[in-house]
Amino acid sequence: MLPNHAWAATNIVLSTDDLQQQIDAAAPGDVMVIQSGAYSGNISITKPLSFVRSGTNVVQWLGTASINSTGKVTMVQMNFSLAVTVVGGAELLIQDSILNTTLNVTGGKVTVKRSNVAGRLDVASGEFTGLRMTNAGGVYAVATVGTGRQFVMAQSSADYVSITGYKSWLAYNTFRQLYQLDCNTLIVGNKGTFTQTPNGAHSVLDAQNCTIRAYNNVLVTSATSQSSVVWSVSIYGFRLTSCNGEIANNTIWCSVSAYDGWWESVLMYARGIQSFGGGPILVKGNAIYAISSRSLAGGADYQSAYAVVGGPEIAELSYCRFETTHGVNGVTPYQCSFGGLGLNGDYTPAFNSPCIDAGPPEASFKDRDGTRNDIGFTGGPLYQPNGATTSNPLLFLLMPAQRQVWKNAQPTLDVETTATAGH
Repeated sequence: MLPNHAWAATNIVLSTDDLQQQIDAAAPGDVMVIQSGAYSGNISITKPLSFVRSGTNVVQWLGTASINSTGKVTMVQMNFSLAVTVVGGAELLIQDSILNTTLNVTGGKVTVKRSNVAGRLDVASGEFTGLRMTNAGGVYAVATVGTGRQFVMAQSSADYVSITGYKSWLAYNTFRQLYQLDCNTLIVGNKGTFTQTPNGAHSVLDAQNCTIRAYNNVLVTSATSQSSVVWSVSIYGFRLTSCNGEIANNTIWCSVSAYDGWWESVLMYARGIQSFGGGPILVKGNAIYAISSRSLAGGADYQSAYAVVGGPEIAELSYCRFETTHGVNGVTPYQCSFGGLGLNGDYTPAFNSPCIDAGPPEASFKDRDGTRNDIGFTGGPLYQPNGATTSNPLLFLLMPAQRQVWKNAQPTLDVETTATAGH
């Protein structure tokens, strides 16, 4: 993690020192070994340096930290109280650290490993990699469309993730909602869970104008009304607008329900997958639960729950299993089946589930053990049972070379080797 320059010096920073003065006096490439303690004042870093903690107690940066360096800055086991900002072409690695604040990235390249970012994480035109990162304030990344900027997040957790204009790769994360606009995206092994309060339309995964490849994800969304109110709610697993790509071997669970209340007026919509234009989209091997229910003494209501709603942009809907109130709408299923999914509480198939060995029969879809594809998120060659928790680095180039999803598709996103090693 630290620079291997023959000329690099090691500088010891004591808790009684002025941290900014020590930084200004250091030479590019030096290692700053910082004694435990609290360091006040706003800090500016304009040269490549490495910061490591001395001892086991906390090193707390009380002021803001601004990084505008022409080389790489590395920070290991640091705690930050106020905003951390990266500008220009700076490169920053934050590892095993705690940011009780925001992280703002404008240009440059930032990697966050095994660290907690409590505040909002904003990336504007910079490249970003988050590995085993925890975020509570939301992740917002915006790049100019067509620049090929890369956004990677793996084995991380975040509340809300919004990505615009990136070539993105998301694997084995947990989130509440994911929104993508104008992206080329590969999404593997994530779990999204969103509970909707009454009124409104919300999706677990919402994509617009994207090329999207989504495999082995679990998307769960539900909404329940239990009071006498006028209630209108729409929930979606995947909501795709003007997209193309492949949605394969995912498990989608959508449930809306209303109980009690004589005067309640209820509009309830549940959609496992909803598409609006674009295409072609291939939908294969998905297990979809889409149910709406109501138990009321009276009131006017309208409810619909479809597993899949779309049009000609869905070029193929095949080898899926649906447990749904109203079936599918606007698209003709091929070799799909209807009825109970037979899932356990963690959405894995039970031993006698009809989803087992019922997915796409093509060799490229076979499960990792060589048997026929299982419908749902546990099926196919990309499924990693311990992907979200393993201490081993993930394999980033996941797609088998012989599998072409659709013509001229780019099946993988390149991630530099150093980003995967030991994360």
